[in-house]
Amino acid sequence: MKPKKKLLIILLIFIAISSYILFFCFSFQQGKNNIRQKIAVALQSTISQDYYKRCFEALQNVPQPLKRKIKGTKLITKNRIEFIHFKDSIEEQLSDQLIDQYIFATFLPINPNTFNKIFKDELAKQGIADKTGIIYRYKGKPQYSENDSIRPRSALRSRIKMLDIKKYCQCTGMGRL
Repeated sequence: MKPKKKLLIILLIFIAISSYILFFCFSFQQGKNNIRQKIAVALQSTISQDYYKRCFEALQNVPQPLKRKIKGTKLITKNRIEFIHFKDSIEEQLSDQLIDQYIFATFLPINPNTFNKIFKDELAKQGIADKTGIIYRYKGKPQYSENDSIRPRSALRSRIKMLDIKKYCQCTGMGRL
């Protein structure tokens, strides 16, 4: 009977250790997902703040959204007129912002360092006050914020966020635990 007791004790210890490891892994993954969610929210807020800063810096009043939904929009460039249709209706203000970001990319591009400062402040509001970084891509060419202390491979990153209507401008926010 002693060998059966030993086997039972070993089995219980193994089950306890296994359940502790599974619980720890699940909790760690859940924490990473929460932080990624906060990074995504902060990145969206940063995009809006940076857009309004670059677009309406000289104006005193920021126009209020019309809250109309549209199916498409017209983009007039130097060479041609393009009609862009959306899969679903989107708000007119969002459409205007996407077009403005497309136009700004050529003559008033995003500065990753100022963008990172706004992003860091937004993350601090979310309760994450640690090292941050931004990767801004224009037509596939990346520009990094001047924060050498964080590497993209070791940081928690947001998904790539498209900034303009033609999907030329993209950004990714990074944060380290």
